[in-house]
Amino acid sequence: MSIFLRDNKDQARITLLYDAIYFNHFEIFKILLSHPDIDVNLVDTTNNKTPLMWCCGYPYDGHSYSRDALLDLILKHPDLDATAKPKCGYTCIWMVCKEGLNLPLKRLIASGVDLGDVEHELCEDDRAYPIPTGLCTAREIALRKGHAWIAKFFP
Repeated sequence: MSIFLRDNKDQARITLLYDAIYFNHFEIFKILLSHPDIDVNLVDTTNNKTPLMWCCGYPYDGHSYSRDALLDLILKHPDLDATAKPKCGYTCIWMVCKEGLNLPLKRLIASGVDLGDVEHELCEDDRAYPIPTGLCTAREIALRKGHAWIAKFFP
């Protein structure tokens, strides 16, 4: 859906969907999700995150609101791939576990997203926690980051 992209060599690949998430514009987000050509799994090339990851993440600098309503809405989209892996190689579940995001994890579980405790390669910013194989499960990253309450959701 090219009208929703600013995509060239000098600009990040950001869509109106990302802008709606960033500014927490629920009605605009809802309209965009209803468009038949919207790509709900398009990776933002600046931050290497999917729209689902953005909906689960912390509020951005200067923003104090939660994105729970956006998260609930995107989780209902029929084309959503909750297991999509951006360039860094980890899924939304893995990101939520790494960041210790308890409420988004509960929403993901309630919507039926498969936790699939698969191994992911660590990104450079995660290497402060050495793992000999370079791989880490969502449960392991939660424990390594001190998020025991998150790890309990995994076997």
